[in-house]
Amino acid sequence: MAKFIMTGPWHALGFVVLTTLLSIVVPLVGLVFGVMGNAAVGLVTLRLGWQQGLKIALGATAIISLLIASLYSASINTPLVLGGLWLTIIIIASLLTHTASWRQALFSVFGLVGLGLVLFHGLVPDTTSFWKHLFQPILQLKSLPQPLSAEQWNSLLDQAAPYLAGVFSVSLALILSLSLMLARQWQAQLYNPGGFSREFSELRLGKPAALVLLSLIGLTLLSSTPVLINVLLLGLLLFSLQGIAMVHGSIRISHLPKTWLLALYLPFLFVPVHMILLLAAFGLVDSFADFRHYLAQKNQFKP
Repeated sequence: MAKFIMTGPWHALGFVVLTTLLSIVVPLVGLVFGVMGNAAVGLVTLRLGWQQGLKIALGATAIISLLIASLYSASINTPLVLGGLWLTIIIIASLLTHTASWRQALFSVFGLVGLGLVLFHGLVPDTTSFWKHLFQPILQLKSLPQPLSAEQWNSLLDQAAPYLAGVFSVSLALILSLSLMLARQWQAQLYNPGGFSREFSELRLGKPAALVLLSLIGLTLLSSTPVLINVLLLGLLLFSLQGIAMVHGSIRISHLPKTWLLALYLPFLFVPVHMILLLAAFGLVDSFADFRHYLAQKNQFKP
């Protein structure tokens, strides 16, 4: 796929349009297609610069917006959504090109998403009404099954609404991160074999970031306000990525077979939330203990 994307601008444009449309119309696996489309924009940016990435993004946004407008009479903010998503990918991919630092790239991704989350809570004082208004047209669709009554839906939304912004922010940060990682992997596959693996397995977010997360955990325990809980969710996801990098790096340094990674990824299929919490704990501890440095020294002097 990476080779096809880099064959020429029309190939890249067609790939982005096709995968993005599939992400909209195909259920269940739509997220995978969406990440692939984002990664294609990121790959073009990483290899050819932000100008080429922007051309592909603008062209794909225009084509998809016209197609959706011709199929649906309702007003859909497709250009705004796709443009914002791909512009973020282009900006972070350009930063990654110049710094080759996943620490800075992830801080940028989660910082932007976190800023948007805080602004949302500041600008929308009644989040419950906001989400109820947003979901109302969907709940009124007669073609959808209605396992719950209107009163039950309202009760469920009342309980979940304060935290939906956090769930949305975590999902957005995860999609952006996975898209950039896949783009970097494709770039390494074509031009620098093994480069992404080495680069990502060295990720460490640092002690200051770990202390911020620990402080945020303490504040949340003292005052469980929705905005603190939502920001904490973002922080835990961020440090779970360091936990994944720690596991990858430890396996690489110890020269263990890659099949060991099954012990990391298989549990995600069954207990994803528990795995994120566990990996976030690994990431926090690793920020202070630096397990990979210890393993590197141990293997260097191993008889």
